Amino acid sequence: MHPSGFRPLSPLPFREMISRGSQAVLQSILSRNSACYLPPSGHSVRSLLRLVLQTKPQGALRRAFTWILFATLLTSLAAVAIQLQDPLTPLEPLVGTSWIGRFVSTPAPPFDHEIEWTIALDGHVVRWMKQVDEIGFTMETVFYWDAETEAIAFTQLSNNGIHGRGTVVSENGMITLVGNSIRVGELAEFRQTFEIMPDGTLEDCYYRRAFDSWIPEHIILYEQRP
Repeated sequence: MHPSGFRPLSPLPFREMISRGSQAVLQSILSRNSACYLPPSGHSVRSLLRLVLQTKPQGALRRAFTWILFATLLTSLAAVAIQLQDPLTPLEPLVGTSWIGRFVSTPAPPFDHEIEWTIALDGHVVRWMKQVDEIGFTMETVFYWDAETEAIAFTQLSNNGIHGRGTVVSENGMITLVGNSIRVGELAEFRQTFEIMPDGTLEDCYYRRAFDSWIPEHIILYEQRP
């Protein structure tokens, strides 16, 4: 207990602290540029950086933008320094990567799907974050080792109310999520696979269970960001 009688708040993890500060500064830069539309809160640092680049900031705004670039580099170095815990090693090929892709099935909206895989909680958790800016969609999936079931488990949340949970299986380089999602009160069984192809792209295939069969819902082909 603190001498004042108040318990001090736990400090934010380094990566999260830098990320929140970066988002705040980037939002400030955008709000001070009358030629730029200020997006709603919830955008990632990566998407905000792209918006600021389009505004070509000058003077003090340019110096602030340079600080954000430096902070982003620091967060990348911090993520690399954290080692993934052994039970989560099947996810290692995706950790520390970010991708952008579109549906390859037709007909399909020409929206960019952005995803990023990072380490959290000292390597005990892997976070998969996804956003589709054109429709304001954001989703976050947390992977962790479930000692009770002795399997990699995941919990999935999104800003449209859909959520789910399940387990992960990895075989021959393919990562498969099997679980249930709740959509408008309806429970749906799904299977989703991720596989890095020989040409370096990432294939994301999503299936739902219906009439004792797996029905394909989408295929997204991603290219890795540099």
